[in-house]
Amino acid sequence: PLEEGTVKINFDPSFNVHENRSFLGIIIRNEVGLIMGACTYAHSHVADVFMAEAQACEQAIWFVRELGFYSV
Repeated sequence: PLEEGTVKINFDPSFNVHENRSFLGIIIRNEVGLIMGACTYAHSHVADVFMAEAQACEQAIWFVRELGFYSV
């Protein structure tokens, strides 16, 4: 369970090795499980699956900060 006033971020990238592209889904939930934000992103020129995961993590952090959440 989350503390009151905090949110949880879940993100999951997929990687297409043939096109060097990744797609990412992000969802943010509050302490009672309500969705506070959700988005998808596409990245091109992605070298490998490790880079796709790193970009997904960075994008999730930027997204949650953009929405004004700081207790994650």
